Amino acid sequence: MAIVDNLTTAYTNYSLILVALTQVIANPSQANIEAVVLAATNAGVVTPKPTYSVDGKNYDWVGYQKFIIDSMDTLRQRIQDEGGPFQLVTRGIGG
Repeated sequence: MAIVDNLTTAYTNYSLILVALTQVIANPSQANIEAVVLAATNAGVVTPKPTYSVDGKNYDWVGYQKFIIDSMDTLRQRIQDEGGPFQLVTRGIGG
């Protein structure tokens, strides 16, 4: 079960980054940018670093957001795969 726990933790971390990225796209303030960098650093996913253009540096927040979403999709699939096969049992009620 440790694999599923690790994948779930990674998924949660990516979710936090995605929320912060959405805030940056809506309002690219320095505080919001720092929140993304902090969340990504804490999650261990700073690379690939986003690109922008401030003081000669470039950040591409939408590209970074796509990277996070793609990573979350992969993690979601891995969580399902590691969880094993499931069966849905239903019962009908006769009248």
